[in-house]
Amino acid sequence: MGVVASALGGGLVADAVIGRFLDPARRPHLDHPTDGTSPPEPRPGRASRGDLEDIGAPGGRTKVPQSGRVLGAVRRLRRRARPVGPEAASRWLDDVARDVRVGVHLARAVETRADDGRLGPHGSTLSAALRRGQGLGTSTRRWLDGLPTGERSLSTVATALSVANEVGGSVARPLDQAAASLRRDLSARAELAGWSAQARLSAIVMAALPVGFLALLLVADPDVREVVTGTLGLTLVGSGVTLDAIGFWWMRRTIDRAGR
Repeated sequence: MGVVASALGGGLVADAVIGRFLDPARRPHLDHPTDGTSPPEPRPGRASRGDLEDIGAPGGRTKVPQSGRVLGAVRRLRRRARPVGPEAASRWLDDVARDVRVGVHLARAVETRADDGRLGPHGSTLSAALRRGQGLGTSTRRWLDGLPTGERSLSTVATALSVANEVGGSVARPLDQAAASLRRDLSARAELAGWSAQARLSAIVMAALPVGFLALLLVADPDVREVVTGTLGLTLVGSGVTLDAIGFWWMRRTIDRAGR
C-alpha cells in the first residue's frame, strides 16, 4: 500500500506540474514574456496529455486526467472492499418492508431498492438478476452464494428475502425481524467497541507505567542512576523493557481478537 500511495502521489505531482507548463493560461512567464514581444503562437494540430479539454469530443466534453482516473479506481476498490454495515442493511430492509405493506410486490420492491447503493456493489448484481427475469428465490440464493465471506449483514438480508419469498402470510414480518436482528447486532458491536477501547487504554497505561516510574527514579534518585548505568543495571532494564513490550503486544492482540 505504501508503494501504491507513493506512486499515486508522484502521479498527482507530475500531472499538476506538466499541466501547469502546458496550459497557456497557467504557464508562468513562458507564454507571457516581459520584454514587450508577443507570445509565440501555439503549434496547430497538437494537444498535450495535460490538457483538460477534449478538443475532438462532441459537445465540448472534458477529459479526466489520468491521475484522477487512478484515484477514482482506488476509491471504488476501497468501497468494494468495505463490507456493508448492519445499519445500512437494516434500513434497507425497513424500506422494502414498507413498500410491501403499501402493495408493492416483493420482487419489484427488491429490484427497485437494490440499486440505491446501500447494499454496495452487490446490490446491482441482485437487481440485474431480477431484471433478467429470474425469480426472487433463485436470484437470492445465487446472490447469497456469491457474497464474500465478510458480508454478514448481506447474508442476513439474503436469508430474510428467501424466507419472505417462500413463507406465506405476512411478507413484511420476516423482513422486520431481520432488520431488528441487525440493529441488535449493531448495538452489540457498539458496546463491544466501547469495551475494547477501554481495554486498549488499560493496556497502554499498564505498559507505560513501569517505564514512567523508572524515568522518575532516574531523575530523583542518584543511587538508582548509578545502578542503572552499570552493566548489570542495563541488562536488567533491557530485559524489563523487552518483557514489557511483549506483554503490551500480547494484550493488544487479545483485545483485537475479542473485538472482531
